[in-house]
Amino acid sequence: MADSETRKVDSALQAMGLSGARTTDPRIVSQALSEMKLRDLQTQYEPIQRFLADATTRPLAVDEYLTKVSRPLTAKYPMITEFLDIALRKNWLKPT
Repeated sequence: MADSETRKVDSALQAMGLSGARTTDPRIVSQALSEMKLRDLQTQYEPIQRFLADATTRPLAVDEYLTKVSRPLTAKYPMITEFLDIALRKNWLKPT
């Protein structure tokens, strides 16, 4: 991800209060994957395999988790970064 895209994503996460020392809960991640019918997802893409294994077995730092999710999305779908840029400028993002 380019530096400007990284800054936009980081700024958006901060605006939503999603950066800091918090960690994920593997039980909640597992439950979310089950509810989304993704629990048995079979992928050949090794980074996603590692991510799913890690996210469902151990707490991940929220920053680490969001970075692993956002980098592939913004690389493949630049419209996400553009949306975050607009959302930041229009003050649409609020802390959770």
